[in-house]
Amino acid sequence: MTSEDEISEMVVVAREMAKNLATVIQDVNHRMDLMAHNDYTGVSKIPEKYMGEFAAMNDAIHVMNMDMNETMHQIEEAASQVSAGSTNLAEDHRHWQRDLRIRPVQWKNFWHPLPISQKGLSTHMRVHRLLMSYL
Repeated sequence: MTSEDEISEMVVVAREMAKNLATVIQDVNHRMDLMAHNDYTGVSKIPEKYMGEFAAMNDAIHVMNMDMNETMHQIEEAASQVSAGSTNLAEDHRHWQRDLRIRPVQWKNFWHPLPISQKGLSTHMRVHRLLMSYL
């Protein structure tokens, strides 16, 4: 084999490497563009072209997509639970307000005299008279 053959073979190999590298870069750019638009479902269309360190990069992008999908799912689930809780709270508040309008609670319904000593009886009677004057 002559040196010209060796050089031409090296040129062919270098062109093939450059072509593969350009293909991998285009694939990565496509997947990154999807992620930039909140689409974490993109997978490589050419996984066989990712060789050496590029295979690790392909795996890392795949893991990042899966993690982001899981995180987004958890955020959606939490938001749904918060929304349901606030809806329930608002509904309970409406029922409470409606119940208060339908049957107002009077102070005298809450009056339950406690057994008290003879010494505290006069204070108890004053408080009782004061409350009854407002009813």
